[in-house]
Amino acid sequence: MYPTRHWQAWVLDRAKQNASYSCALLSAYNAAALINRSLPPEVLMEVFGHLDHKTYSGIRLLHVCRAWRVLLLSTSEYWANMCRIAMEHTDDTEPRSTRVRERDETFLRLSSPRHIGLSIYQVAMSTREILAPHAHRISSLWLSVSTNMFPTFQRLSESDFLQLTSLSCHHASNFRDPEPSVSRLSRRHSSGTAFPRLQTLAISPYFLHVFRITKLPVLCTLQIEGCLCLWCTFGPPGTHIQQSLMSLLRSVPTLTNLAFLDIRMNLSQLSGEVSSTPLPNLQTLSFNVTQSFSGDSLIQRLEPPWVCSSR
Repeated sequence: MYPTRHWQAWVLDRAKQNASYSCALLSAYNAAALINRSLPPEVLMEVFGHLDHKTYSGIRLLHVCRAWRVLLLSTSEYWANMCRIAMEHTDDTEPRSTRVRERDETFLRLSSPRHIGLSIYQVAMSTREILAPHAHRISSLWLSVSTNMFPTFQRLSESDFLQLTSLSCHHASNFRDPEPSVSRLSRRHSSGTAFPRLQTLAISPYFLHVFRITKLPVLCTLQIEGCLCLWCTFGPPGTHIQQSLMSLLRSVPTLTNLAFLDIRMNLSQLSGEVSSTPLPNLQTLSFNVTQSFSGDSLIQRLEPPWVCSSR
């Protein structure tokens, strides 16, 4: 005699009940582990907050037991680090998939209210929408921006980065002349963005048009870093790139450290119309440049204090 359909349904229902009961027993067993009985929840949360994962493998801690999952979901320091990992591995300039965007937004939400440091290897179209609600918590930001993503970078820079102390902007060069994009960006950026707590700024020459009109009241360290694209190397016709550099230097009287790192751009053609730039608080002026760099004209127009050291 073969089992009836009703008997088969009854067996399936009992199997599901037993599976649920077994999961509950295993959860209770894991929650009663020695580490959970020996350490109070506050200590475990402190340990979780100091974990420095380099990959997504850290997410497996959520599956150890229900007690750990509850504690991890309440440990904002843990998610601040996971958020950094998520942003570092986003290297697609196309609009992000729904799954990736939901992941990043979840990590950012769980990291609140902690300050976070982010590295984004390729700014994407949805980067501003993801970061803008949390811009006031970002303390350090490293960006790599391609030419076609400059409008997105401009909108992102208008967010309220009230706690940002370190910013690095690198041009993801494609060996094309990007001057028209920069010109449009400079005009759209005419209102002037403020970074009230920014102390360290590292940028490629490509970004000089943007930051020359940016309010940087406490900037201490400025690094002009190298780029392989033709625009950053030779500059546009005339002296636009050189004038932008001098305008930026004049707007930061608090500057104490100025460095040119692996620069290939030509600064020897500064026109006579570019006036001298006093840097009353400058302590260090350093050059780590290629042979193609010519900065004699720039040095002649800088007025650092006599105690400033050069290397």
